[in-house]
Amino acid sequence: MKRPYFLIAEFAPLMANRGHGAIVNVSTMVAHY
Repeated sequence: MKRPYFLIAEFAPLMANRGHGAIVNVSTMVAHY
């Protein structure tokens, strides 16, 4: 799954410009099946 990577790639620069932010990746084993 590349979606989380692309989502972070979009939001990380915006958070850097704001000076703060948090990225929390949550996954389950079900996602791998």
